[in-house]
Amino acid sequence: MTPRTRAREADVKTGTSPALRAALSKAVPVGELSLRAFAGSLRSADNRGQVLVSVEIDGAGLRYQERNGRFAESLEVSIVAADERARVQGGDRQTFNLNLMPETRERVNRTGVRLISQVALPPGRYQIRIGAQEATGGAVGTLPYDLEVPDYAKTPFSMSGLFITSSAAAGVPTGSTETTWNGLLPTPPVATRVFTPAETLTWFAEVYDNSSDQAHGVNYISTIQDARDGRMIVQARDNRVVQRRGQGQGFTTDYPLRDLKPGMYVLRVEATTTMGNHLARREVVFEVS
Repeated sequence: MTPRTRAREADVKTGTSPALRAALSKAVPVGELSLRAFAGSLRSADNRGQVLVSVEIDGAGLRYQERNGRFAESLEVSIVAADERARVQGGDRQTFNLNLMPETRERVNRTGVRLISQVALPPGRYQIRIGAQEATGGAVGTLPYDLEVPDYAKTPFSMSGLFITSSAAAGVPTGSTETTWNGLLPTPPVATRVFTPAETLTWFAEVYDNSSDQAHGVNYISTIQDARDGRMIVQARDNRVVQRRGQGQGFTTDYPLRDLKPGMYVLRVEATTTMGNHLARREVVFEVS
Protein backbone atom coordinates (compact mmCIF):
# COMPACT_ATOMS: atom_id res chain seq x y z
CA MET A 1 0.00 0.00 0.00
CA THR A 2 1.50 3.33 -1.08
CA PRO A 3 1.57 6.52 1.04
CA ARG A 4 -0.89 8.04 -1.45
CA THR A 5 -3.31 5.16 -0.88
CA ARG A 6 -2.98 5.36 2.92
CA ALA A 7 -3.60 9.09 2.88
CA ARG A 8 -6.72 8.74 0.80
CA GLU A 9 -8.14 5.92 2.91
CA ALA A 10 -7.52 7.86 6.13
CA ASP A 11 -9.11 11.05 4.86
CA VAL A 12 -12.28 9.82 3.15
CA LYS A 13 -15.18 11.64 4.77
CA THR A 14 -16.79 10.00 7.80
CA GLY A 15 -19.76 7.87 6.82
CA THR A 16 -18.38 6.78 3.46
CA SER A 17 -19.42 3.17 2.83
CA PRO A 18 -16.67 0.51 3.03
CA ALA A 19 -17.10 -0.46 -0.64
CA LEU A 20 -16.76 3.14 -1.85
CA ARG A 21 -13.85 3.76 0.52
CA ALA A 22 -12.04 0.72 -0.90
CA ALA A 23 -12.76 1.76 -4.49
CA LEU A 24 -11.38 5.26 -3.89
CA SER A 25 -8.14 3.74 -2.61
CA LYS A 26 -7.48 1.86 -5.84
CA ALA A 27 -4.89 3.23 -8.26
CA VAL A 28 -7.14 2.62 -11.28
CA PRO A 29 -10.74 3.76 -11.86
CA VAL A 30 -13.59 1.38 -11.03
CA GLY A 31 -16.21 1.22 -13.77
CA GLU A 32 -19.22 -0.65 -12.38
CA LEU A 33 -21.25 2.58 -12.28
CA SER A 34 -20.77 5.01 -15.16
CA LEU A 35 -20.14 8.62 -14.17
CA ARG A 36 -18.55 11.77 -15.51
CA ALA A 37 -17.42 14.92 -13.74
CA PHE A 38 -16.22 18.46 -14.20
CA ALA A 39 -14.27 20.38 -11.58
CA GLY A 40 -13.33 24.04 -11.76
CA SER A 41 -11.76 26.44 -9.30
CA LEU A 42 -13.09 29.78 -8.09
CA ARG A 43 -11.80 32.37 -5.66
CA SER A 44 -13.54 32.16 -2.30
CA ALA A 45 -14.65 35.07 -0.12
CA ASP A 46 -11.41 34.83 1.91
CA ASN A 47 -9.35 35.18 -1.30
CA ARG A 48 -8.40 31.49 -1.28
CA GLY A 49 -9.48 28.69 -3.57
CA GLN A 50 -12.61 26.61 -3.77
CA VAL A 51 -13.45 23.89 -6.28
CA LEU A 52 -16.93 23.36 -7.62
CA VAL A 53 -17.53 19.77 -8.77
CA SER A 54 -20.39 18.55 -10.95
CA VAL A 55 -20.84 14.75 -10.93
CA GLU A 56 -23.29 13.10 -13.34
CA ILE A 57 -24.27 9.46 -12.85
CA ASP A 58 -25.69 7.30 -15.63
CA GLY A 59 -29.35 6.52 -14.96
CA ALA A 60 -29.12 3.11 -16.63
CA GLY A 61 -26.91 1.91 -13.75
CA LEU A 62 -29.53 2.54 -11.06
CA ARG A 63 -31.35 -0.56 -9.83
CA TYR A 64 -34.09 0.78 -7.47
CA GLN A 65 -36.41 -0.95 -5.03
CA GLU A 66 -40.11 -0.80 -5.81
CA ARG A 67 -42.24 0.36 -2.88
CA ASN A 68 -45.95 1.10 -3.18
CA GLY A 69 -45.77 1.97 -6.86
CA ARG A 70 -42.63 4.12 -6.52
CA PHE A 71 -39.00 3.36 -7.23
CA ALA A 72 -36.51 4.12 -4.46
CA GLU A 73 -32.76 4.44 -4.81
CA SER A 74 -30.00 6.04 -2.74
CA LEU A 75 -26.76 7.40 -4.18
CA GLU A 76 -23.59 8.19 -2.30
CA VAL A 77 -20.88 10.44 -3.75
CA SER A 78 -17.50 10.91 -2.07
CA ILE A 79 -14.67 13.22 -3.18
CA VAL A 80 -11.04 13.20 -2.01
CA ALA A 81 -8.44 15.77 -3.15
CA ALA A 82 -4.75 14.88 -2.73
CA ASP A 83 -1.88 17.24 -3.55
CA GLU A 84 1.35 16.41 -5.40
CA ARG A 85 2.88 15.01 -2.21
CA ALA A 86 -0.13 12.69 -1.71
CA ARG A 87 -1.42 14.72 1.22
CA VAL A 88 -5.20 14.96 1.35
CA GLN A 89 -6.22 18.61 1.48
CA GLY A 90 -9.99 18.37 1.32
CA GLY A 91 -13.03 16.33 0.40
CA ASP A 92 -16.78 16.01 0.54
CA ARG A 93 -19.49 13.37 0.87
CA GLN A 94 -23.14 13.61 -0.13
CA THR A 95 -26.12 11.31 -0.47
CA PHE A 96 -29.03 11.69 -2.85
CA ASN A 97 -32.28 9.79 -2.20
CA LEU A 98 -34.66 9.13 -5.09
CA ASN A 99 -38.33 8.14 -4.72
CA LEU A 100 -39.73 8.20 -8.24
CA MET A 101 -43.00 7.62 -10.01
CA PRO A 102 -42.72 5.18 -12.96
CA GLU A 103 -42.73 7.95 -15.58
CA THR A 104 -40.06 9.88 -13.70
CA ARG A 105 -37.96 6.75 -13.42
CA GLU A 106 -38.07 6.37 -17.21
CA ARG A 107 -36.85 9.94 -17.61
CA VAL A 108 -34.04 9.44 -15.10
CA ASN A 109 -32.98 6.29 -16.96
CA ARG A 110 -32.36 8.56 -19.96
CA THR A 111 -30.96 11.67 -18.28
CA GLY A 112 -29.20 10.30 -15.19
CA VAL A 113 -28.79 12.33 -12.02
CA ARG A 114 -26.36 15.04 -10.92
CA LEU A 115 -24.75 16.08 -7.65
CA ILE A 116 -22.98 19.40 -7.11
CA SER A 117 -20.24 19.57 -4.50
CA GLN A 118 -17.81 22.16 -3.25
CA VAL A 119 -14.36 21.61 -1.74
CA ALA A 120 -12.15 24.33 -0.22
CA LEU A 121 -8.53 23.84 -1.33
CA PRO A 122 -5.34 25.89 -0.97
CA PRO A 123 -3.34 26.77 -4.10
CA GLY A 124 -1.64 23.82 -5.76
CA ARG A 125 -1.99 20.88 -8.13
CA TYR A 126 -4.36 18.08 -7.18
CA GLN A 127 -5.67 14.74 -8.21
CA ILE A 128 -9.30 14.62 -7.16
CA ARG A 129 -10.73 11.13 -6.72
CA ILE A 130 -14.49 11.06 -7.31
CA GLY A 131 -16.52 8.00 -6.38
CA ALA A 132 -20.20 7.05 -6.43
CA GLN A 133 -22.20 4.04 -5.23
CA GLU A 134 -25.83 3.10 -5.76
CA ALA A 135 -27.36 1.36 -2.77
CA THR A 136 -29.73 -1.22 -4.30
CA GLY A 137 -27.24 -3.16 -6.41
CA GLY A 138 -24.09 -1.91 -4.69
CA ALA A 139 -22.46 -0.84 -7.98
CA VAL A 140 -19.51 1.53 -7.56
CA GLY A 141 -17.77 3.88 -9.98
CA THR A 142 -14.69 6.07 -9.52
CA LEU A 143 -12.69 8.42 -11.70
CA PRO A 144 -9.64 10.67 -11.22
CA TYR A 145 -9.62 14.36 -12.12
CA ASP A 146 -6.45 16.47 -12.30
CA LEU A 147 -6.80 20.14 -11.40
CA GLU A 148 -4.70 23.16 -10.48
CA VAL A 149 -5.95 25.81 -8.05
CA PRO A 150 -4.15 29.12 -8.70
CA ASP A 151 -2.94 31.37 -5.90
CA TYR A 152 -5.63 33.98 -6.42
CA ALA A 153 -4.11 36.33 -3.85
CA LYS A 154 -0.64 36.45 -5.44
CA THR A 155 -1.09 35.73 -9.16
CA PRO A 156 -1.17 39.05 -11.08
CA PHE A 157 -3.97 38.00 -13.42
CA SER A 158 -5.91 34.73 -13.34
CA MET A 159 -9.17 33.14 -14.42
CA SER A 160 -11.55 30.75 -12.71
CA GLY A 161 -12.60 27.49 -14.26
CA LEU A 162 -14.85 27.73 -17.31
CA PHE A 163 -18.28 26.54 -16.20
CA ILE A 164 -20.91 25.46 -18.71
CA THR A 165 -24.59 24.74 -18.48
CA SER A 166 -27.34 24.19 -21.04
CA SER A 167 -31.04 24.82 -21.34
CA ALA A 168 -31.57 21.07 -20.81
CA ALA A 169 -29.69 20.97 -17.49
CA ALA A 170 -32.79 21.71 -15.42
CA GLY A 171 -34.33 18.45 -16.64
CA VAL A 172 -31.75 16.35 -14.79
CA PRO A 173 -32.52 15.73 -11.09
CA THR A 174 -29.82 17.53 -9.13
CA GLY A 175 -28.82 17.14 -5.51
CA SER A 176 -26.66 19.78 -3.90
CA THR A 177 -25.75 21.17 -0.50
CA GLU A 178 -23.94 24.03 -2.23
CA THR A 179 -25.36 27.07 -4.02
CA THR A 180 -22.18 28.66 -5.39
CA TRP A 181 -23.39 28.20 -8.97
CA ASN A 182 -26.55 30.19 -8.20
CA GLY A 183 -26.09 33.68 -9.56
CA LEU A 184 -23.33 32.53 -11.90
CA LEU A 185 -25.41 30.32 -14.18
CA PRO A 186 -29.18 29.94 -14.75
CA THR A 187 -29.04 26.16 -14.22
CA PRO A 188 -26.50 23.80 -12.58
CA PRO A 189 -23.08 23.45 -14.21
CA VAL A 190 -22.89 20.30 -16.31
CA ALA A 191 -20.19 17.68 -16.71
CA THR A 192 -21.48 16.43 -20.05
CA ARG A 193 -19.81 17.81 -23.14
CA VAL A 194 -22.29 16.44 -25.67
CA PHE A 195 -25.27 18.63 -26.60
CA THR A 196 -28.06 18.74 -29.17
CA PRO A 197 -28.89 21.57 -31.59
CA ALA A 198 -32.07 22.22 -29.59
CA GLU A 199 -30.05 23.39 -26.56
CA THR A 200 -28.66 26.79 -25.65
CA LEU A 201 -25.25 26.87 -23.97
CA THR A 202 -24.43 29.31 -21.20
CA TRP A 203 -20.89 29.70 -19.90
CA PHE A 204 -19.33 31.61 -17.04
CA ALA A 205 -15.78 32.56 -16.10
CA GLU A 206 -14.44 35.05 -13.60
CA VAL A 207 -11.19 37.02 -13.81
CA TYR A 208 -9.18 38.10 -10.75
CA ASP A 209 -6.95 41.12 -11.36
CA ASN A 210 -4.07 41.91 -9.01
CA SER A 211 -1.95 43.48 -11.75
CA SER A 212 -2.17 47.18 -10.85
CA ASP A 213 -3.46 49.71 -8.31
CA GLN A 214 -4.43 52.02 -11.16
CA ALA A 215 -7.83 51.86 -12.83
CA HIS A 216 -7.62 50.04 -16.17
CA GLY A 217 -9.68 47.97 -18.56
CA VAL A 218 -10.09 44.24 -19.11
CA ASN A 219 -11.18 42.98 -22.52
CA TYR A 220 -13.04 39.68 -22.85
CA ILE A 221 -13.44 37.57 -25.96
CA SER A 222 -15.31 34.28 -26.16
CA THR A 223 -15.30 32.24 -29.35
CA ILE A 224 -16.63 28.96 -30.66
CA GLN A 225 -14.46 27.35 -33.32
CA ASP A 226 -14.86 24.25 -35.44
CA ALA A 227 -12.39 21.75 -33.97
CA ARG A 228 -11.74 20.20 -37.37
CA ASP A 229 -10.49 23.24 -39.28
CA GLY A 230 -10.28 26.05 -36.71
CA ARG A 231 -13.01 28.05 -38.44
CA MET A 232 -14.57 30.62 -36.11
CA ILE A 233 -18.32 30.18 -35.75
CA VAL A 234 -19.17 32.96 -33.33
CA GLN A 235 -17.38 35.59 -31.28
CA ALA A 236 -18.62 37.72 -28.38
CA ARG A 237 -16.77 40.66 -26.85
CA ASP A 238 -17.09 42.62 -23.64
CA ASN A 239 -14.96 45.01 -21.61
CA ARG A 240 -14.94 46.07 -17.98
CA VAL A 241 -13.11 48.64 -15.86
CA VAL A 242 -11.07 47.45 -12.87
CA GLN A 243 -11.07 50.09 -10.15
CA ARG A 244 -9.01 48.37 -7.48
CA ARG A 245 -6.42 45.63 -7.08
CA GLY A 246 -7.92 42.18 -6.57
CA GLN A 247 -11.26 43.02 -8.13
CA GLY A 248 -13.12 40.07 -9.67
CA GLN A 249 -15.00 40.38 -12.94
CA GLY A 250 -17.52 37.79 -14.11
CA PHE A 251 -18.28 37.11 -17.76
CA THR A 252 -21.36 35.18 -18.94
CA THR A 253 -22.49 34.41 -22.51
CA ASP A 254 -25.37 32.47 -24.07
CA TYR A 255 -25.34 30.78 -27.46
CA PRO A 256 -28.11 28.71 -29.13
CA LEU A 257 -26.64 25.66 -30.86
CA ARG A 258 -29.33 25.37 -33.54
CA ASP A 259 -27.01 26.56 -36.34
CA LEU A 260 -24.14 24.20 -35.49
CA LYS A 261 -23.74 21.03 -37.54
CA PRO A 262 -22.97 17.76 -35.75
CA GLY A 263 -19.30 17.67 -34.84
CA MET A 264 -16.64 18.80 -32.38
CA TYR A 265 -16.16 22.42 -31.32
CA VAL A 266 -13.84 24.44 -29.09
CA LEU A 267 -15.19 27.08 -26.72
CA ARG A 268 -12.43 29.53 -25.75
CA VAL A 269 -12.66 32.42 -23.28
CA GLU A 270 -9.82 34.95 -23.11
CA ALA A 271 -9.27 38.04 -20.99
CA THR A 272 -6.53 40.65 -21.43
CA THR A 273 -5.67 43.79 -19.52
CA THR A 274 -5.24 47.15 -21.23
CA MET A 275 -2.31 47.83 -18.90
CA GLY A 276 0.58 45.37 -18.73
CA ASN A 277 -0.77 42.98 -21.40
CA HIS A 278 -1.73 40.26 -18.93
CA LEU A 279 -3.60 37.32 -20.46
CA ALA A 280 -5.75 34.53 -19.03
CA ARG A 281 -7.45 31.82 -21.08
CA ARG A 282 -9.67 28.77 -20.64
CA GLU A 283 -11.10 26.44 -23.23
CA VAL A 284 -13.44 23.45 -23.41
CA VAL A 285 -14.03 20.98 -26.24
CA PHE A 286 -17.66 19.95 -26.77
CA GLU A 287 -19.71 18.00 -29.26
CA VAL A 288 -23.00 18.70 -31.00
CA SER A 289 -24.73 15.43 -31.81
